[in-house]
Amino acid sequence: MREIHLLENNEACARFVVSRAAQGFSPETFLGIGAFASHVPNIGKGIVVRSSPAFFENELSDSIVQGHFSAFEKESLLMQVTMGEIGNFPISRWFLVGQHLSIFDAPKVDVKRYLPTLDLINARSIEDFVQIYLGNLFPHIQEIRAQSVLFLFDINMFSHYLKSFFTWLSSYLRMSELTGLIINPLDSEVQKKITSEFLWYLADSALHPCIGLYPSTQICFHYLIQSARSISKYGNFSEELIFKL
Repeated sequence: MREIHLLENNEACARFVVSRAAQGFSPETFLGIGAFASHVPNIGKGIVVRSSPAFFENELSDSIVQGHFSAFEKESLLMQVTMGEIGNFPISRWFLVGQHLSIFDAPKVDVKRYLPTLDLINARSIEDFVQIYLGNLFPHIQEIRAQSVLFLFDINMFSHYLKSFFTWLSSYLRMSELTGLIINPLDSEVQKKITSEFLWYLADSALHPCIGLYPSTQICFHYLIQSARSISKYGNFSEELIFKL
């Protein structure tokens, strides 16, 4: 039996961790999955680092300045926080995935060098991108062998990254039709398509027995619920997969 927990707010995240701990799973074996993005501003110098969860932003900025990793690091980062320091997310280990927008804008940057996988060049749709992206990501997550996984799904960050990618890919392959895949990354239909494909991937792949999924917006949470209903109805997972709110 596999469980996917759809978490609406910080309190739901805390309950998820507490309930798993009550079942005998040690909090030290939990893994949070987030994202970070380095952006070079058009005006001024330096870089702007954004992280989801946000409490890693200062540490990431300092690490980049000290040369511990590249500003456009393509490898995911395994970060550690002292247990109990972050009340909303009582998890000590975090796996942060790079989603750097500026690599697609800078003319001197070799974009292919910083893509998480070159297979993304074969993407011709939003669905293709999500499948390839997650297919590359989750083997690394599985190597960490966490007993429970909490995924912070920042839909806005992911959507902007996806749009920037397809804008670059359209130019790189000289396929103008790819530019129109995402006109506005905040468009509801675009985000619904991304969210649905994301959840279908988690449901259709035996990745982990227990995953908590916490979206960054309320409307994305509703999209997840709609997708979960569709998966339960048409996915034929009734005996092995259960969604929990």
